Amino acid sequence: MGRLADLLRRPAPGPTSLEHARDVGRRLARDGASVGEALRTLRAEEQARGREPRTEEVEALVEGWADTTLGHLHRLTCEDPLTGLATTAHLRTRVAEQRRAGVDLAQAHALVVVSPGGTEGDRPAHDSDSLGAALWGAALGERVRVVFGEETIAHTASGRVVVLALKDRRLEGLVALLRRLLLEDGYDVTTRVHPLPEGELELVLLLERLDGA
Repeated sequence: MGRLADLLRRPAPGPTSLEHARDVGRRLARDGASVGEALRTLRAEEQARGREPRTEEVEALVEGWADTTLGHLHRLTCEDPLTGLATTAHLRTRVAEQRRAGVDLAQAHALVVVSPGGTEGDRPAHDSDSLGAALWGAALGERVRVVFGEETIAHTASGRVVVLALKDRRLEGLVALLRRLLLEDGYDVTTRVHPLPEGELELVLLLERLDGA
């Protein structure tokens, strides 16, 4: 009963103390600390003030640590967690794998690029509602997947959807079908086929341009 009475006598943690705990978790996660190290750091801080961390503060620290850590892991994975499409990092990996396998990329593949922004097609999407933009990108990606099936389909930071497509005699017809589907669905986009350059540097620069503004 003594421990319970002690907990009941403690004032409820305010928003400032909870936000501090979350900030400790975020900061230590960015520094690469484990959740155990983060908890020990919080406990040492609170013991220096003459008390133990409250349950709510521990939970806030873990939330801050987990949010930062998961955000970092999502950037490293092959799938964009919001759209379900491949990341541009995974697209680069797939291109590198093909090159290492001895595939002549310029002859065997092309990039089908669906760009938001009307007739010019080079203006990326700038939506202040990042969730709305992600949902739009996910829906667009699903329409692209209807046509290109199992090909690698990536969502870029600029809002483009990029397909690493086989460069065969079906490609022209598939692109025409995709354009028709997107037009019927009312998407304000431009669909283009980008040949893959021969040189590795030129290829890297192309992928970076598609990923950026």
